[in-house]
Amino acid sequence: MQKGSHLSLEARGEISIANKGRRYSPKTEFKKGQPPWNKGLRGVIVAWNKGRRPPPDEVERLRVLSRNRLGRKNSPEHRRKISLSTLGRPSNTTDESRQKCSESLRKRLADDGNLREQRIRQVTELNRSAKRRAEVSQQAKTQWSNIDFRNRVAKSLAQAMQRKPNKPEIKLEGILDRNYPGIWDYVGDGRLIIGGYNPDYTNINGQKAVIELFGDYWHGKRARRWSETELGRIMAYNALGFRCLVIWEHELQNERAVVAKVKQFEKEVLNGRVSSLEMP
Repeated sequence: MQKGSHLSLEARGEISIANKGRRYSPKTEFKKGQPPWNKGLRGVIVAWNKGRRPPPDEVERLRVLSRNRLGRKNSPEHRRKISLSTLGRPSNTTDESRQKCSESLRKRLADDGNLREQRIRQVTELNRSAKRRAEVSQQAKTQWSNIDFRNRVAKSLAQAMQRKPNKPEIKLEGILDRNYPGIWDYVGDGRLIIGGYNPDYTNINGQKAVIELFGDYWHGKRARRWSETELGRIMAYNALGFRCLVIWEHELQNERAVVAKVKQFEKEVLNGRVSSLEMP
């Protein structure tokens, strides 16, 4: 057996079974009722190194080794060997002990102002570092590139906000109900998420078509992202296989113009360029 190697769980189990019931010499084995060897010797036995300090040159050598080790990272091969040596080894940390450690640290941070400021400073410096910002940015890009992730986040936000139709949306809903009954349904409360976007209205007659109502303030000059503009939102839905009609808030003042715009949009949708809509 090589120095530093560990026995597998199977080997340790076999050794345990082999030693079970095995007795040692009657002279050396522990007998029931036998007093411990150190009974009455408390305070009499002195540690061999009590009061002894290593020579100055040894102290300096250990200090230099510790300083050189500070900030040093193990090589990938070394880390792989450590990982393999601990693989399958059961953890001795229970949920109860983790909870106790967490409560202890929380109490120390609450009682010790200097320690609390030190931890805050460490976390702040870590988050401000260029490396950390790059890691967070890359992680966010990877997550948001997943359509399922975007849909879950958008749906959770919409449900948490408990969105209800605002005044312009109520006005547009009245126009659609009067002129196109049973065709358009309000889904701006998060019931329908498409690629991370929550349209305001969707066609319920089997067409992959949606209507977005854009506010003049938020989607006008204040729009900061391409997807917040009219063309950007239309192209985003087209890439997902949906046709999108954008109606602006100021257009609601002319109901006839809105009706004509929706009618023209329905003609384009019914040309056969859009497949059926499968509601989630």
